[in-house]
Formats: sequence, structure tokens, C-alpha cells
Amino acid sequence: MVRGGFGRRDVVVSGRRPPPQRKADFAVARNSFRTAENDYEHEQSKNAVANPGRRGEAGILGIDLALRHKDRVGKAFAFAANTVVSGVKEGVEKNPTFAAFIERAGHEYAEHSATPKEYDAFVDQISKMWFDQPNWTDAELKAIDRPILVVDGDHDEAIKREHTEYIAATIPHAGLLILPNASHFAFLQDPKMFNFAILHFLGDE
Repeated sequence: MVRGGFGRRDVVVSGRRPPPQRKADFAVARNSFRTAENDYEHEQSKNAVANPGRRGEAGILGIDLALRHKDRVGKAFAFAANTVVSGVKEGVEKNPTFAAFIERAGHEYAEHSATPKEYDAFVDQISKMWFDQPNWTDAELKAIDRPILVVDGDHDEAIKREHTEYIAATIPHAGLLILPNASHFAFLQDPKMFNFAILHFLGDE
């Protein structure tokens, strides 16, 4: 399971570890989903549960793994992901809900990080990534042959609904799930629903 750039390791699947029989490992996404991918290379899980952070970096990573390392992926639950930078709404950083989450993440970073005074530098680095990545073509997405569930909240502050629908329509055999009364932070807003969606997709519930 891989969480997004502003997510904490202990808030994977909304604070609930997966059932013991899944034997899932955790990879830490820092300032780029490529860094997370390198960490994930050492994991043994056959299911990539892409848990959200800012702009769904982990959702992006789940798709990236299904595209480039499909032997390591059984299924990918991709929440709040974008496959091109134009899939992100302009001015999202000014959204009050997002601003509140970024502030919250800063406090958590200071409390849990080994480099508590480097949050601003971290934000600068990850922001540069958001403006440049990812940029997959239709052909690349159509080459994916792993089961992927493309998921988002019904009022995501960052990802355009039409882009979420485009991803699901372009990846062969992908499913689409829009979570009601939820946004980019569905895992906090309705953890019971979010957890059930993941576990149901993986076949646990």
C-alpha cells in the first residue's frame, strides 16, 4: 500500500491496516512518485492500493506500476489520480479545504518527520513535480492490462471529474467508482465507506 505525498504512513486505509492474510507491505512516497516506486520495487504485495495524498500521487503510482511493472501488480485501486497535468483543476492550492489540509500536514510533518524543519522545502519540491508530472499518452494507458478501479469523490477539489472519467474509459477493463458526499479527502470524510470500497475491490468484503 502506498500513500500520497502529504499522507502519513500510519493513515493507510484511514488508519486501518489491511487484514493479516493480505500480507501487504508499505512503501513511503516522499517527494516524488518515482522515489516511491523505487522503494516499492522491494515490496512483495501483489495488489497496489493507491491511498491518497495531495493530487493522488499514490494513485498515480498505482497506475505507473500497472503500466511499467505489471508483474508486481495484481490490482490497483487508484484514488484521486491524474494521468496528465491538465487533469488538475487550476487554483486548487487556494481552495480552503486544501489549504487546511496542507496546514494540518505541516503540523504532522513536524511531529513525525526525521527532518521536522524541512517541510517548506518538501512542499517546494513536490509542488514542482505536480506541475510537470505525469504525462501519459492514450496509447500508454491503453497498454495497461491489470484490473484497475479508478476512484474519486463526487466533489474532488483537485481532480476534474471529466478527467477521472477519461482515465476509466481509456484504460482497458478499468472500473469507475465515484464516492458520494466526498472529496479528495474521502478517506478522512467517510473512512468506513472508503475502507469498504478498497476491501471490496480486493475481494476481502
